[in-house]
Amino acid sequence: MVLQKTAKWVWWASSMSQAGGDALQQAGKWLRNTHDASVQAARTIELSPVVESLEKESLRESHARRKYLEIAVKVLKRTINDAGSSVFTVPVAFTHGDFCLSNLIWNQGVNRLSVVDFELSGVRPIWHDLFTLIAHLRAQLLNPVIPKGVIQSWERSFWAGYGTVSPETEILVNGFALSYLFQHDLPRLLTRRKRLGRIAGVNAFLYRVFFEPYVISRRLDPIQQSATLNGRDGSVTHRSLV
Repeated sequence: MVLQKTAKWVWWASSMSQAGGDALQQAGKWLRNTHDASVQAARTIELSPVVESLEKESLRESHARRKYLEIAVKVLKRTINDAGSSVFTVPVAFTHGDFCLSNLIWNQGVNRLSVVDFELSGVRPIWHDLFTLIAHLRAQLLNPVIPKGVIQSWERSFWAGYGTVSPETEILVNGFALSYLFQHDLPRLLTRRKRLGRIAGVNAFLYRVFFEPYVISRRLDPIQQSATLNGRDGSVTHRSLV
């Protein structure tokens, strides 16, 4: 079963929650073995230019999209503050390139994970695979029906399988994964009508009015706090994102 579909079933099938956790732990182990077997050097990643670019872009956008980008900027600035620097040094190795739930297939009968779609694979900083997986997991929280606790447990399972990374790599992955939701996923609500039609546009409007404030304040910010360094036990430190 594809893990992206599994996430949509966990609200009514508790067995899917356990299966997803087992799969994510194996995914973490597979990814770590792949990275360790091919690590070559390290590369520095500078966040300040990203922040500056987003700030300039927000000035050119409509009020609705500007709101999302401003939150993304705040997340990245908090990431820099938590790290004590805007420069991150991350190992370089062979990466999958699109390490997301839709490319992870779990055979529950034999407890075996299959990783597919290596079209974008290549040598790059390992944070790319880590960020992609964590961002895709966090994106499931945009659906208020999917239990937040399940996604938190899946994320902990992945990190348990992957193992220890440097503090700066973890801070970078967590901060960028959260900011990506405001750079990419949530702004897509604004173009949903144009892309998918009138009914889809109405649904997006209703979501933004009735669900989005709850999702941002109760599902996205706490999950970011619980996933930061030394917080994988699921504890939540309340600090406002917006």
